[in-house]
Amino acid sequence: MGLKERVGGGKQGGRWLAGPDGKPAPEAGAKPGGVFPTVLTAIAILACSTFGAAHASPSTPAFEQKITLLDNSSPGKPIAGATLEIHGVPWTLTTGTDGSVKLGLVPAGRIEVTVTWKSAYNPEPVTIARSTITIDRDLDAKVVADVYDVELKILSRTGNPVANAEVWLAGVPLGATGADGVVRATQVPGWHEPNRKPYPVTAYWFGADVSPGEVNVTSTGTYVLTAKNVATLTVRVVGAQGQGLGAAQVEIKTSSGIAVFSGVSNEQGVVSVEVPYGNYDVRVEYKGFENAASATVDAPTGTVLTVATSVFAEAFGIAMSFGTFALWMVAASMVVLMIAVAIHEYHVYRRKKLPQLFGVPKVKRTERA
Repeated sequence: MGLKERVGGGKQGGRWLAGPDGKPAPEAGAKPGGVFPTVLTAIAILACSTFGAAHASPSTPAFEQKITLLDNSSPGKPIAGATLEIHGVPWTLTTGTDGSVKLGLVPAGRIEVTVTWKSAYNPEPVTIARSTITIDRDLDAKVVADVYDVELKILSRTGNPVANAEVWLAGVPLGATGADGVVRATQVPGWHEPNRKPYPVTAYWFGADVSPGEVNVTSTGTYVLTAKNVATLTVRVVGAQGQGLGAAQVEIKTSSGIAVFSGVSNEQGVVSVEVPYGNYDVRVEYKGFENAASATVDAPTGTVLTVATSVFAEAFGIAMSFGTFALWMVAASMVVLMIAVAIHEYHVYRRKKLPQLFGVPKVKRTERA
């Protein structure tokens, strides 16, 4: 026999049924790839099939039929490897790389199609589409499945993006979130009832588990999730008198050495960074003065860490400890004292020496006659 079994004569009244890949359809219950033993068996199977009209007559027209399966994104992308079951037909068809299957000549009428697919996100095939297709002309029917492109946006409890977190959806790695906290997943099935289940979302940030829980995918779009176990670490850089030191260099690392933050404090000497729960090492530097401390973040209220330096005062842009400041004061006092002594000596010298240098004018006396 050829690639297709034909029942009836001519396209008008003819009825074609093709198995997977356009090969002859197998008997009911037969393994894929089998052939019809007799034409009578083929006629018996076709008579029981609702592939087209229930009781097709020789005058029933037939049409070339192709089905293309697309996801529900914009524009729709083909879904490869999905299984199509046609009600009343005892075999299944599998979509190719272009998402399509060819049915060959199909009698006018309606066919009911159920599509299942095992995606990377599902441990077993799930139903992604059910459709009734009307056959009234040669047609490439498009079936849009409940399969979506989604964005997962990971935010902290305060609503800030969790950037550079590694994310998995149902165990499938999606990569790292961007500066906006977003990571993308393509062709994610939305499961039909009663099998609908949410997908687990796993996220690690700076080596710590901040997984937000689960997401129920129902459409293409952005799903906002809140990371767990994230709080604010606030570092205050102060001097010896408790004064805030603005523009101090601050470095924050996890206890395992992963860099979390490197930057400068604000005018009050404060740096606030959202971090996952854990232990952190903090190092600060201000104009040559350094110090280090450790902090633990383990509560939603966050942690405030004050790191003191020995900066006592600043003069002419130079930071000084108390000892240095005292030496400066002594030196300044000595300079002032020396200047005062010099001025005093100058005045004494002026009073003693200046009249002699310039001489005292003499008054001439006149003799009396």
